[in-house]
Amino acid sequence: MTGRRSRGGCAQCLQQHRKCDEGRPRCGRCARLNINCEYKKNIRWVNGPHRHQRRRPRDSPHRESWDDLLPTTPDLRVSHISSLGTPSGLFVVQDEHLLHLTNRTNERALSNATGRTHGNEAPSDDVRRMQTGTSILQGQDPTTPGQRPADEEEPVLNEARPVDGELVRISETTPSSLELRAWETSLNRDISSFLLPTAEESIAYVYFLRSVAMIMSACDSTQNGYRQLAILALSTPVLMGTVISISTTYMHLRGSAPMFLALQHQSRALATLRDSLGSLSSSVVKECNGHLKRDLLATILLQITVEMASGGSGAKTHIAYAWNLFRELGYDRRKPTCSIGTVLVQRMTWIDTISSIFWQRRPFLPLSFWFFNYNQDSPNDGDSQPTVQETTGCPQWVISFLARISHLYADYSDGLPSFLLMPQAKELELDLNMSARNYFNRTTAPYKNLSNRQRHLDVVGQCFYWSAVLLLQRRIFRDRRDSPRVQSSLTVLIELMESLPIGCGPDSALSLPLYLAAHEAIEPDHRTHIRSKSRQLTAEYPSKTREILTREYEIIWADIDRSASEDGSLVTTHAGSMSGERYAVHYTSLI
Repeated sequence: MTGRRSRGGCAQCLQQHRKCDEGRPRCGRCARLNINCEYKKNIRWVNGPHRHQRRRPRDSPHRESWDDLLPTTPDLRVSHISSLGTPSGLFVVQDEHLLHLTNRTNERALSNATGRTHGNEAPSDDVRRMQTGTSILQGQDPTTPGQRPADEEEPVLNEARPVDGELVRISETTPSSLELRAWETSLNRDISSFLLPTAEESIAYVYFLRSVAMIMSACDSTQNGYRQLAILALSTPVLMGTVISISTTYMHLRGSAPMFLALQHQSRALATLRDSLGSLSSSVVKECNGHLKRDLLATILLQITVEMASGGSGAKTHIAYAWNLFRELGYDRRKPTCSIGTVLVQRMTWIDTISSIFWQRRPFLPLSFWFFNYNQDSPNDGDSQPTVQETTGCPQWVISFLARISHLYADYSDGLPSFLLMPQAKELELDLNMSARNYFNRTTAPYKNLSNRQRHLDVVGQCFYWSAVLLLQRRIFRDRRDSPRVQSSLTVLIELMESLPIGCGPDSALSLPLYLAAHEAIEPDHRTHIRSKSRQLTAEYPSKTREILTREYEIIWADIDRSASEDGSLVTTHAGSMSGERYAVHYTSLI
């Protein structure tokens, strides 16, 4: 495949804003994913002889100011930048808006990062964490929300593919892997430069707005909550530090930023967060505490993303701090009236509920929490924008049942007798089935009128429902792994995941259902489907976590087979067999 961006590619590649090699009858990407490949004949308007006059002339003063940084050979392309020296010193080069991190800037950052370790490149623990980092549950590749006009050239991010299970580092990448998509942004670049002190921070901020915000959401929309937090960060230094840290971490994981820069930004973000927490405890200005607590809650909830992505051990501490701020703001007692508050409630609820399943603990949020009291007749996200399902991929009513399952399992762990546990479990199962019936009727009745994105999002919601069913059967009712009920639920879950086309967007949220399915797969056919789906998702949405989980499935299945041969049965009745401590780190990487 050539390094250019396709202008006449197949419909599938154009829809996902991917480069297409225009192979016939199927392009390379469609052949690799084994999907249909169709070409459309589009009418293209040509501006005539004046088309290229918009380009900045060679004698432009803006062009001359960069002559000392770039070669002046004709037809310069970004792919030739590697000849300039250290490749890690460059992020973006574009004709119109040059976003260039000079070697001098990187050398200064490197000296700051290495000075703390007296000659070492970075603390060994931090380096290991960054090398094993990954993107979050909704790990979509960067894609542009809209298509650029056909007559404008656009460098695109050429991601380095994993080699032997490791991400290709900056120094090992091909020249084209140093390209970073030059996003068109509504922010004036002069204003952006004024607000952000350094070039790399400007790049990271724009990358967060137009790429990371889409990756973190299961389905991007005009009301993307993470993009709202990024806008809030413009007036909140503590939040801006974490936004820059997350963005730089994602850039590093995709081969577009050096590791020391990601470590430096994360260290700076944590220092700012500690200072802000200290000022909160000593502040005497009561009227300002509400806004400061909200900003700190947003920062901590995003910091959990960094911990999960890098495999850190500070997630539990962050969740405890976030829960205290959450209560002090009163979000546990009443529904927020602003969109930022809605985003924070959605993220806190999701993190608390999912982490309670991963770590087998009681959720912080009680069952009386207003978020869990949805309308049984219409179990949806209400009028909140963005919706919970757009943010997480999981419908609000399913999150409520996941929380009930965690609370009930915590009661069992605390010694609740079976004669008290079983009636509650049966009531929970009945409520779950009734809510699912209402949800499926609502989504299937006008199904033909829904957009592809909404249909795919609804299928992902059904996948989360069947994940809740598996948890209820295995963790509460203590069903055996080889029971017909468990295997029947597993079959439905696998069929739903198989029905989602690779690269549709919401399918990036399938990591948790796929992992739960892998824990219950005993049939070779089920394992084959899970293995194939995992590899396709890893190829479409490259991340370290997906690579780790793909290898982890084989380990899980080997343990199941070994246990079956040693004990003479397919599974023990221990509830922890579904998500034991051994797999806790990989589970938390999906939050």
